Amino acid sequence: MLKLTVLMENQTNAPMETPSKPYALGIKFGLLAGVVYVLLLLIRYRFLASDPRLFSGSIMLSYLLILGLFAVAGLARRRSLGGFAETREIFGTIFIVILIAEVFYLVFNYVYLNYIDPDFFRTYTDTVIGYLERSGTDLSRINDQMSSLEAQNEQKRSLMDNLRLFATSVVIDGVFGLIIALVIRRPRPRY
Repeated sequence: MLKLTVLMENQTNAPMETPSKPYALGIKFGLLAGVVYVLLLLIRYRFLASDPRLFSGSIMLSYLLILGLFAVAGLARRRSLGGFAETREIFGTIFIVILIAEVFYLVFNYVYLNYIDPDFFRTYTDTVIGYLERSGTDLSRINDQMSSLEAQNEQKRSLMDNLRLFATSVVIDGVFGLIIALVIRRPRPRY
């Protein structure tokens, strides 16, 4: 009887969740992730493009930071539910964060690469080729790298290619978001 009374008290003292709460957390963390994403991209494009190794390393570091923000959003969602949450509850919030962050990424890339610095890929390609030549890389590998960078340049400029990239990114981020939700879930105890 005492156990049942304690359980009932704990349930009544648990924070009440309003229906908009999962969306509010998702939007809040989505905007934060979007701003962080844009700042990281701006740093990468402006300051790290002169060294291909730093540029490539910053891509991985940036993505890990964004994944960390997904995890923080999931933990905030679990906390808002009283410390217990199912995978779907956490993933719902993380997915909202993913959508907003990827919209920020899409818009920033499109505007930056088409209007702010339309010569970015040409300059970056020259930097990469110079780096490969100095390191004694085979000419065929340099040509392959040049073709790859030119293809990326065309993709980043096209709105349709950007929309395809957006969809692909949402799916990939969604897989990571689901993994994060599975890791940080804490099912409610069953008595």
